[in-house]
Amino acid sequence: MFECEVIEKGILGAKKLCVKGDYSIKLPFTCADAIITDTIGLLHGDLLLAKGYIWKGASFITYDTENSFEATAVHDALYTILKIFDNNEFTRKQADKLFYKLLRKNGMCYLRARGWYRAVRTGGSFYV
Repeated sequence: MFECEVIEKGILGAKKLCVKGDYSIKLPFTCADAIITDTIGLLHGDLLLAKGYIWKGASFITYDTENSFEATAVHDALYTILKIFDNNEFTRKQADKLFYKLLRKNGMCYLRARGWYRAVRTGGSFYV
């Protein structure tokens, strides 16, 4: 189960968040390479976020709400992997699709989730 806490608030909601306990998610795409940092791990198709992993929530102008926290944490970690490591076996588009699925799984309405998905598809290349 994903649990986090807001450690810094901005005008539009949470702007710095921290994972409360170790978290893992089975990715809907395969990754044979093992990638491990201090707070992010990618091993046999599982993404691992260590307790204390910090991220900034949504990077675009929007109001962060609880139904976006898991999706933004996973998406941020996947973009970090894409940015730092070469020879990744997944694409930015796959990371963005998982982002959308997690937004919907956590109860974000279709129109808002779709807008967020379009935002990462349009602007995400500036971060990777």
